[in-house]
Formats: sequence, structure tokens, C-alpha cells
Amino acid sequence: MISLFLSLSLSILKRTDFDEAMTYAHKRGKVFVLAIDSDSYNYPLILHTFTNVAHDSNVDGHFLIVDLYEQDLAPSQFNASEFPCLSFYQDGVFYKSHQGHFSPEFITAFVNSNNFSPIPYIATEDGLVEFRKTAALGFIAAVDVPSQHIIDFMNTMHREHFNEITVAFANPQIFDDMGFYLYRFEDQMMFTLGDIEHFDAEQILQLIVDRSVPTTHHLSGDIANWFYNNKQPYIILNYAYEGFYINEVSAREADYISSECELNVTYSQQGVNPIPGQLGIWPSKEPQMCIIDNSRKYSKHYCVDGELNSASAIDLCIQWRTGKAKKLYKSELRKGKKKAKSEIESINAYELQDEIAKAGKLVIGIYYSDDTCLRPLKQISKEMEGQPIKFVQFSLAANDWSGDEEVDIAPLPRLVIYNRGKLLLQTQLANETQNTYDQITHAFYQSKLEEEEKRENEELLKDD
Repeated sequence: MISLFLSLSLSILKRTDFDEAMTYAHKRGKVFVLAIDSDSYNYPLILHTFTNVAHDSNVDGHFLIVDLYEQDLAPSQFNASEFPCLSFYQDGVFYKSHQGHFSPEFITAFVNSNNFSPIPYIATEDGLVEFRKTAALGFIAAVDVPSQHIIDFMNTMHREHFNEITVAFANPQIFDDMGFYLYRFEDQMMFTLGDIEHFDAEQILQLIVDRSVPTTHHLSGDIANWFYNNKQPYIILNYAYEGFYINEVSAREADYISSECELNVTYSQQGVNPIPGQLGIWPSKEPQMCIIDNSRKYSKHYCVDGELNSASAIDLCIQWRTGKAKKLYKSELRKGKKKAKSEIESINAYELQDEIAKAGKLVIGIYYSDDTCLRPLKQISKEMEGQPIKFVQFSLAANDWSGDEEVDIAPLPRLVIYNRGKLLLQTQLANETQNTYDQITHAFYQSKLEEEEKRENEELLKDD
């Protein structure tokens, strides 16, 4: 057998026997042990690959080769299930083994995935600030002497879950209290995990998982649609600051509001996130809070009127639950009384309520954004000019429907007819002018017949 010993820039490559390999493995440092039979057909290729990886690696450790030829050794002695195998040890502890495929890519990946720097130590407040900038989710042990099972847990997280969580030891003096902390970058929250010294690894991990997701979510289209589809009311905190993520002060405020109001809370940034604007919440220089009530047929919006603080937030929730809160509608800006060329006046969400209440005979054409589909209604409004009938058009792209909930606003375009506040007809607008004319005249005719019948019945009751 040809002996081999190469000293590389950081690592040492050596052919040895099992006993000496285990002696190395149980000392401090990183040790990779390749166990392979020199009489096997793929020995030259695997040996060449392993040697090249060791040569190119920047791992400060030992790369050992154990020849299985004429040795009575079992894979289990290398913590593996078959030969050839590659096993990794560090500081006397076995961590992983690899068997099966031994291409350069696989061996390089195995070596690199086990080449970890030590768990960092946060000594100063500046170091903690830097940690908060670079950790998406961080676990910090701010204790003088952590127990061995905490150290083992952190080592496992550092090695096996480094892409999910960042772990660090820390000087307890830079915290208010000694203990264990979890940090979330998404809402910049740092909170204590309590006394977990008596927890096993699975319990600690479950505690981290349970608190890894903020209770306050950044408002997105998917989240808004989920609340809408599931008929769930929720709160939007619309902040004036820039930046995608919520800050710690606002996050604590949001948690308090969520707890007191017993509603899900989302947050957004004014002028950056388009969702609040689509819901009719206009930008402001001050923070805003709105309740989006999806529990009814049409979503209703209620907002804090004035300064947003804990008291005004809780008051809005109380007013909403007791049915006293003032509704806010998405509503286009008033364009004045000047009519468009179509001679049909456009009205917004707030004017709609006034028109229904005050107008006598009212005909509404509902469309989304392009009013071309209202052509038959525009033509009839000209033909019926001079009659006591008011024609208006209403865009659902720019306004929330603020009329009766019994009105269906799909499919579009819609024809809705009122007489002195009473709903006479709601239907899809006909494509032809004559059909639209028939729809309108028949609705008012039926209304007239019903009124006459009602008067006759009232007269009969008087005579009796």
C-alpha cells in the first residue's frame, strides 16, 4: 500500500487506518473520513475526486482516507449504511455521512455544507445593531454560561438550519434582562422567550416556529383577497413612513390594537402600497387606521377620524361593533354639476345615497370604467328629456356601491331603477335601445299600478 500525506494550505490529506482515523475524529477540529476499498472498480476515480476537493478546499481540517482492503470493517462504524462513504466529524462529534454518488459536485457540496464558522458572539450594543441588520430571524442566548443542551441546540441550528435562522451568543449586559431572545427582521421585534433551559430541542424549536411569523402582516393583494373571500373583517394601519417593513414601535402598537379589538391587523405604507387606495383609503400625512368589514354582501370601510392613537383606535372598534361607526366609501372626486356629452350625470358613492333618498324617478346605469356600454341608456335619456325622470351613471372602478345591499352589481352593465327611494328594478342593461326603453317604462308602469292598487285598498279600508 502506498502511503499518502499531503499538507495543504489549510487542510491535511492523509491515508490512514480506522483506529487512527477515529483518533483524529475525536479530537478538536473538522475531520472528513473517506472509507473505500482500494480493490473496488471506482476507487481511482473517487480517490482522485476526493483529493482534488481537499486540495481546493479552504476548510481548516483533516481529510482522511481509510482503505477497506482486507479489513473487516462495517459501514456502521463510520455511521453510514454502505461503502464507500464519507463521514464528517467536528470536535469529537459525528454530524453527517454521505454515500452513493461521488461526483466532484456532490463531494464539494458535502464539504462546503459542513464548513461553518463558529457561532458569533455579540459583545456590544453596536454588535447587536449589526446583528439586527443581517438576521432575518435570530435566536440569541444572552446568558453567562449556557447549558450544554442549549449549546448543542444552537450548534444544530447553526449547521442544519443556517438558511432559516441565525444564532448568536451575547453579552447579557447589553440586554435589560439575562435570558434568551428571538428577533424578527420583518417587524423588527425583539422579545424574550422566557426560561427555556429546561426545554428540550424540539420544544425550543417549536417555540421559535410559533413566533417566527409576525401577528401583523404587510398588506398585499393576496392577503386582502383572502380576507374578502373568507368574509373576514380586518384592520389596516396605513403609515406615512417609507420602507417595506414595519418598525418596532408601530409593531407593538399593532399588536396592542389587534389584542384589544380582537381583529387581524395589517399594515401598509402610504403612497407605496396601492391596495389601500383601491379600497378608497386616500393618503394622508398622518397614520391612518381603517376597519375593512367583509362580513356583509358588500365590504364596508370605517376609519379613525382625527389623530390615530390607542384611545381612538379602540373607540373606532367599539363604534364599529355597536353599529355606530361612520362608513367610508371609495368615492371619486366630485366633478361638479356639469354634465358629460352623454347628458347623463356621473355621481359618486356619497351622492348616490342622496339621489336615492331625494330624487323621484331615478334611473342608474352601472358600469366598471368604460361607459360606452351605456349607449342605449344615453340615447333614451335624450329621447325622454323633459319627463320627470333623472338619469345618472355610476362607475364601480371609482366608487363603492353605497346603495341597497339587495342590489346585485354583476353582471355589468346594470340597470337599477328607483321611485321615491323604493327599488323598482335591478337587471342587466339591454343591448338594444328599444329593449332598454321597455325595461324602464315597464318598471315605472308597474310601480304606478301598485300605487293605484294601494290607494284603492286604503279607500276601501276607510269605507269599512
